Amino acid sequence: MYKIPKFIKPLKAQGKIEIYEKKNNKSLRRYIKCNSDVEIEDNNLGIFKLQKGKIYLFNMTTVGRNPVLARNNIWIAKRNLFYLQKKNKIKSTEENLRIIANSI
Repeated sequence: MYKIPKFIKPLKAQGKIEIYEKKNNKSLRRYIKCNSDVEIEDNNLGIFKLQKGKIYLFNMTTVGRNPVLARNNIWIAKRNLFYLQKKNKIKSTEENLRIIANSI
């Protein structure tokens, strides 16, 4: 079992999980094994409901050609946009469109 890395804390989990790490020659994969029904919440990623007995790939990486985390290569799950807007982590679609319209 793998200790939860610092970069994903604070990760709130209601239920019983185990995190495993598998090292391949050129990659590293992390998996979440659910020993019960689990609800995981992260301040940036949102809420995920996972089922008992299943194993989920948990692979936090940047996207695109540049592997360094930057403002233009952060991935946000579409289903979590409303969660992030509700928590005031990102602006609403309407507000972003208003800013764009005013800058033209």
